Amino acid sequence: MTSSQPHMPRLALAVACLCALVPTALAQRFAFVSTRAPEAQAGAFDRPWQSEVYFYRDGTEQRLTATPHASEYDPAPSPGGRFVAFVAHDHSHEADGWDAWGWYLAVVETLTGREVARWDLPRTVGMTRPAGGFQTAWVGDAAVLAQVPAATGDWEVHAFDLGSGAARRVTDGYGAVVASGGARLATSRADGVHVVDLAGGSETRAFAGAGMPLAWWRDGLFVATESGLLLVDVATGANETVVAAALVTELRVDPSGERYAYVRLHPAGAGSDVVVIEGGVEVPVWRLDGWVTGLDWLEPGLMAFAVTEPGGDVYVQVSDLLGGGFRVASAGEDHGPRGVPRP
Repeated sequence: MTSSQPHMPRLALAVACLCALVPTALAQRFAFVSTRAPEAQAGAFDRPWQSEVYFYRDGTEQRLTATPHASEYDPAPSPGGRFVAFVAHDHSHEADGWDAWGWYLAVVETLTGREVARWDLPRTVGMTRPAGGFQTAWVGDAAVLAQVPAATGDWEVHAFDLGSGAARRVTDGYGAVVASGGARLATSRADGVHVVDLAGGSETRAFAGAGMPLAWWRDGLFVATESGLLLVDVATGANETVVAAALVTELRVDPSGERYAYVRLHPAGAGSDVVVIEGGVEVPVWRLDGWVTGLDWLEPGLMAFAVTEPGGDVYVQVSDLLGGGFRVASAGEDHGPRGVPRP
């Protein structure tokens, strides 16, 4: 049975540690965006789910996009909370089929839904959404990053500037994990994980081996590998195992910088755990039968994540660290919640 209540093997310790961390009230004092599939029968018409981007705030809901010709994915709020970037699959020419449909990156205002920028993503016509999405990420409030196919058949990261409308290639790699402040970017290549200085352009290989960067943590970088989760010291290349013998798919650092949460898959794909680490200790652990995606913190001690249940239903769960919270009540299917900073 799917459960949104945390499992706490050290309950007394957890309660003592967490009392000071939980928000004073769960009166829906948060904001996040989510792509949704409002048309449940879209698959019957041999085209993508017709998803849209929504903005939730203090118990209210606002639809930011209305695009029957496109399906939105991978929402990314700007650091200041003013904009939301996303990638959309343009199927306006339905009669031409999948081989003629491409992808574009767009930016809309959070409060009004007004589109302020759009770029066609190169070499994306006829392709499906890559595993993990297009890795949309902001560098400050002025530019958006996204991964796109390279002419060589590999992947590269491009930057899209709101002010000038210009787009440029930043580096080769799959994935775009931006450090706090926007100074550095981590991405994965065939020979390991590389770190790029976005201002100066210099690059270093932080980890030699197959791995995917998930998040920056203080002076280190979390890297997921087939054998477990590592914390890599970017300066020295040294690493330590944080989670052994498990596949970690997502990791997000709490806005306070004092804790982080990650998604750990059950063996043989039987479900997912959402684990919070505080002071090096597993505090709450949510054990769910379904597939968890879109993990994010809404504010210190309050998180959201999407759960795809074994039967195919999808919902967004909002929880504090003691398991208090609720499901977002909405029609359709919600995916990819991302916390929107308060202006």
